[in-house]
Amino acid sequence: MLLGIGTAVAQILRLPASLVSSVAIESGFQNGTVGIAVGALLMMVTSLPDLAWRCAIQAMADPSVIEL
Repeated sequence: MLLGIGTAVAQILRLPASLVSSVAIESGFQNGTVGIAVGALLMMVTSLPDLAWRCAIQAMADPSVIEL
């Protein structure tokens, strides 16, 4: 999606064809980086309930030992 937006904006600004390609490619790279960051954040957030559940189960099994 950002690849198309980058291409359209560069064409609206009447940049030369070589710069249109550069803007489109750079927009695509930035979109990929944002996707990786968001994916990592979602992975971390969704793993927290599982961690809390496992700690609760372990505490019920042996209240004297709580390990993370």
